[in-house]
Order: sequence, then structure tokens, then C-alpha cells
Amino acid sequence: MIMTNLQQTIAQVLSANRGERVVAFDVDHQKYWLKQAEKNTGFMRILKANPQRALAQEIQALQYLNKVGAPCAELVAWDDDYLVLKDVGATVDQWLQNSACDQQQKQQIINDCAMALAELHALDLVHGRPATRDIGWENGKVRFIDFESKLNIDRLQWNKARDLIIFIHDLYRNTLPQQMVESAVSSYRQHANSEQNWQYALRILHKYRFLYPLFKPFYSIAGKDLLAGLKVFEYWQNNSSDNEVNK
Repeated sequence: MIMTNLQQTIAQVLSANRGERVVAFDVDHQKYWLKQAEKNTGFMRILKANPQRALAQEIQALQYLNKVGAPCAELVAWDDDYLVLKDVGATVDQWLQNSACDQQQKQQIINDCAMALAELHALDLVHGRPATRDIGWENGKVRFIDFESKLNIDRLQWNKARDLIIFIHDLYRNTLPQQMVESAVSSYRQHANSEQNWQYALRILHKYRFLYPLFKPFYSIAGKDLLAGLKVFEYWQNNSSDNEVNK
């Protein structure tokens, strides 16, 4: 059997990087990532799941996500102890920190991400942690990486709303201006059937609103995560009028 350039390169990368968790390589001007099964040692063998089983589950999940056209990385090769993904471009986190990227482009990028998240939810899929570091963007194309949720997930609408809250929290964590966050949320809500997820997210924040006065006194000394959390609750307060939280 004649091996393609990609197959030959994968074999070479594997041979040269046995045991290396993640390795990047290029073939014909296209970047790829090779991920090998984790090698747990000592006490971590007890704490962590079986690496081979975890890799097999990840491969199965990616196969399904690619099959249904989910906005995620493309699985191009796999075996019992490795998988290979096509690169998804720079992460949104990197774009937001890029001084050469102006505010208008950053706005377009996070709006694209919000719409991609809505598309993912429309497929009844949940990411689990849609932070900007886990989203790739390239020429308007959004791809999610490192899915943390299972495909057959319970409490689907709750988890979609949780995804949305985590996404908003991460935008605040990146210290984006309020209008940029609002524009991203608006982009999400405009997608078909996404409004109900937004309303459900508001109800979740209403349920946990008691946390805001508990942590507000620490506003001036809050770290990134806490400060972003407080801003999420403030956003809820400003939008609670269009949320039927008392039902």
C-alpha cells in the first residue's frame, strides 16, 4: 500500500516523539496536531481514567461531531494510541491579546464564536467549557477544541445555558468592553431557537443571585475569575427585565 505524505509524516512524528503528549507538525503547508494517549505514572494511575479508554472516547466523540457537521476540529487520522487533528488556527484568546488586531476585528471574532456556539447548541451538543482558549478562529471560521462534555448529556438545556454563562464569563475575564460582550450575546440570541437558552441562563443566574452581595465587598481586590463572575451577575441585573424569572 502506498502511503500518503500525511501518513508518512505521522509515522515519522510518532517514531521521533513517543510518549510526547501533543506534537505539532506540517504537511503540504497545512498544520496538524498529534495527540497521544496520556502516560499515567505512580499515584496518577489511580486518580485518572484509563488513558487508552479516554483516547478511544475522544476519538469516538470527534468522529460523531465531524459526522454531524459540528464546528470542531477535523479528525484526520487515529489509532489505538493516538489521534491527529487538523489545526484550527490561532485561538480566540491569542487573537484578543494580539495588538495588531483592532477592536472591530476582535468584535467580529467573538460574534462569530457566539454564533458558532449557538450552532453547536442547535445540534443538541454541549462543549462544557467554551472559553476563548478552547476556540480556534481563522478567516471567519470557528472551531471548538477540547470538548469536556459527553455527547449523550443529561439536563441538556441546563448545560447549554451553562455553556453560555461560561462563554460570557470568559469574555469578561478577557476584560472586553461591555458593548463587545453585549454584541456577542446578541449574536447568540439571534440564532434560531437560541433565545430560550439565553432566558434559561438568566434564570440560572437569578437562582444564584445571592452570591453577588456575598462577593461584591471584594470587588476592588478581586482576581480575574471573581471579577468576571461579578460582572456576569451585573449583566444579569441589567437584563432581568426581559427574563421571566418569577415564573
